[in-house]
Amino acid sequence: MKKSWRVKPVCLAIWMLGSAFEVSAAGVQVTKEVINTAIAQTDDKTLPALEVTADAPKEETQFAVKVATRPDLEPDSVLNPYRVEATARFGSEVLTQKDIEAIHPKDLYDFLDKAAGMDLTYQGRKSPYFLNERGGGSITFILDGALLPTQSNRIIQSIPLAAIEQIQVMRGSTSLALGPSISYGSSNSPSGLNTGFVIIRTKRPAKTEAKLTAALEKAKSQPVANKESLFAGTHLGAADDLNGYVGGLLARSDTPSKPTWFDGQSYSAGMFTSGLKYGKFSINFMGYESTAGLEMQRGVKYDGSLDTSKWYYDPLVTTVLSTDMSMEWSKNQTSLFSIFKTMYHQHEIDQSFTNSTRSDRIFNESTNGLSFRHNARFRDTLIQAGVQLENSQGFGPNTSSNYNNWDTSVLGWSISGEQKLFDNAVTLDVGYRWDQKHINRSASFSPATVVLTAAQKLGKNAAQQAALIAQLQPAYTASQIAAKLATGNNSDLAPAQIFTLGARWKINDMFALNGRYFDGDEGTNGDFNIVTLNGLPLHAEHQRRKEIAFEASPWTFFRPMLSVFDVDIKNQKTASSSTYVVDGQTYYYYTEGNSRRLGLELAFKGSITPKTSYSFVWTHMYENSITSAGVVTENNGFKNPMNLYTAVLSHEWGPYRANVSLKKVDQYTASTSSPGTFNGVFGDYVNINANIARDFVVDGHKLTGKIYGRNLLNEQFATKYTTGYYYDRGRVLGLEFSAEY
Repeated sequence: MKKSWRVKPVCLAIWMLGSAFEVSAAGVQVTKEVINTAIAQTDDKTLPALEVTADAPKEETQFAVKVATRPDLEPDSVLNPYRVEATARFGSEVLTQKDIEAIHPKDLYDFLDKAAGMDLTYQGRKSPYFLNERGGGSITFILDGALLPTQSNRIIQSIPLAAIEQIQVMRGSTSLALGPSISYGSSNSPSGLNTGFVIIRTKRPAKTEAKLTAALEKAKSQPVANKESLFAGTHLGAADDLNGYVGGLLARSDTPSKPTWFDGQSYSAGMFTSGLKYGKFSINFMGYESTAGLEMQRGVKYDGSLDTSKWYYDPLVTTVLSTDMSMEWSKNQTSLFSIFKTMYHQHEIDQSFTNSTRSDRIFNESTNGLSFRHNARFRDTLIQAGVQLENSQGFGPNTSSNYNNWDTSVLGWSISGEQKLFDNAVTLDVGYRWDQKHINRSASFSPATVVLTAAQKLGKNAAQQAALIAQLQPAYTASQIAAKLATGNNSDLAPAQIFTLGARWKINDMFALNGRYFDGDEGTNGDFNIVTLNGLPLHAEHQRRKEIAFEASPWTFFRPMLSVFDVDIKNQKTASSSTYVVDGQTYYYYTEGNSRRLGLELAFKGSITPKTSYSFVWTHMYENSITSAGVVTENNGFKNPMNLYTAVLSHEWGPYRANVSLKKVDQYTASTSSPGTFNGVFGDYVNINANIARDFVVDGHKLTGKIYGRNLLNEQFATKYTTGYYYDRGRVLGLEFSAEY
């Protein structure tokens, strides 16, 4: 079987990528001109010229805007539930299926790692992925309006790329209407104010269509991996005042692993989507579920030996249900409403490669929410006002916590005003957001939670509750009991408040200047007990962010943008390496300090010819420091890379399309995780992906064959050390076929 698998792709590749002047089985010569004519005659079945970014409208930034075919995807449409202020679009990046085709990533996390300013680290253990945004930050993921669970770092890689229509990456998170500014759920880490959003929009059929895709790929010395997906749907009705659509997706993936690596991943997923438009009212529904398996890679220790932990999740089950509605009361008055529910289940198995000891841990989490926004335009003035409510519940052991049982809610509202001046040459905006977390049931010190709930039901006052807890749980200190009572059940935390300003000056048709300012106060340091080693209290986080960008479009082949950003955080919380134990459960002491991330981002892209396009982004950190107890620690080159580079080059000729993408990360020398700080060599790699595809037309249908490779330089780099280094698999080669109808 192995020999057959190796021979067939080679033969198919030679046939697919050979000269366009092939001889058919009947002996008839098929010329390149004949193929091009056949493709031209089936425009609705042919991929458009592959460009990294479509030309943007003159009123918009050249770097955030793509040509959209759906009103809810158009960047300046009031029907777009994720419309951001015109002055904030330079800080966002819009990625589409064309970008996925160009990069051909392993999964969604791998794709986001190629976005501007983003850096993905793999840290194994029980929280495998972390997406850094310009050197740090906390990111919220939204799937068709649904806030994904707090355990997103275990499920993002299982969202099929074939399901995605568009991804909007909001760096800096200075737009206030997208989601809550504070973490929802248990907040079992002091993440502070949110610093970014990743908004994932799924496919909707624009006509009767279907696409079947299958791929095989292999890394050296690893088993063969396979991926399959089928998307099908149709558009219903031709009348402008009454039409709709219905579609669905089935997908699966299996990337097995040999025991010495133990980094296998698999998933099966299904999605159903539908919508109806009647007059000025529209409603859309999306249902998604995936069942995945995830092995936590074995670490390679300093002495070259393998970690003996055998930890994996089987299964991880994610369900997302979302509905959004819009009503155009008039040309200038629009209301948007959405409601969602996400359910997450994980079965964690902790074993060892050296013995048969096994521990099973089952955790469940659910999040519900709704959002309402009204957009009102008065000539050159746009007012956006909205309210959002999210409720999250979780139960069971998770990561280092042997017990979780929380029920929390976040209520928030925002309002912003946007004003155009001087014949739209200048745009100004101002915004305000308020978010408050309500603790129905706290996850803090779980046994005490149970006791406290019982005491409250008995009608005990605070003093009686403290006495009861002290009697039943003598392991708790008086200060811990007091802190527990202060953030106890059925209580409201101090609200977070954010104020933003934005300005955009369109100097002329070629040049524009943008600026954003963000001032946010977290309100409280979290809904659980954060204990310091010296016993001193901690304070709410405060953030100030500033960003200025100059963009130009002098020629179609060269469109640059230069951004300078400054993120100043007071009272940022960091877990130390010191721990304490309560009721047999380990907790980490926290420290508090001030951090600053200062850097620049240089981006440019263009179309060299109508068939050739490129993009390039360089993110440079001047400073990434933390000041604690008067001691300044500079993390540039120490715990974080100083420079990130991404680039994509695409070219099309005849029925062929080729893409090359690059990601370069500087070296850093330390890795910090819950066990402590480890020294080593991290990052310091160049990751090159490439693919070449060819289209065929058979009976009026388009077939596509593609050869692709990831990490072509075979760089087996590591980004984290916890139970050891977690190395990349290295070079992966694959073959993909798709058929569209």
